Amino acid sequence: MEDEFREVDSEPADPVAEQQDEGAPLSDEAKSPSSAAKAAESPTEQVPEPVVDWLRRVRLGAIVLACTLALWLLFTWITWPDVASLSTENPSSTAFIEMYQGARRAAGENDAVAWSPVPYDRISVNLKRAVVASEDTEFFFHDGFSSHEMKEAVKKAIREREAPRGASTITQQVAKNLWL
Repeated sequence: MEDEFREVDSEPADPVAEQQDEGAPLSDEAKSPSSAAKAAESPTEQVPEPVVDWLRRVRLGAIVLACTLALWLLFTWITWPDVASLSTENPSSTAFIEMYQGARRAAGENDAVAWSPVPYDRISVNLKRAVVASEDTEFFFHDGFSSHEMKEAVKKAIREREAPRGASTITQQVAKNLWL
């Protein structure tokens, strides 16, 4: 009964096995597996080694970049000055005052500074307008950075092959004077 249900293949499944069964010597083709047999052995497609190496380098570069960015953001967050306090109280000192005092001390001179902040309401409206007009004509139209002035400064630096001129806004000058 078993013979009735046995299927008969028209082609042998494995030509190497058929040659071995017949006792015939193996040919060179039969000794080395074909590329189809190699592909059948490994379920995934083989990727050339240079591509794998390139992908590893890209992945490593992305990880290094992400870690560097995370560390920079952490450092910035920790060291960022508290600007909210400036709305309610005057700073006790500035970077320029400290630099001035350091130079005076190095010269062996008195480093006392006669500094008395004036309330904003007591400053003349005309003086405020004059400062804005002379320092930052776009003050009311940007958020602390004047992209137009920065572009112009870079263009001039490239054209004249010199260090770029100042393109800082009033906001940037305040930050520099207080903390840098």
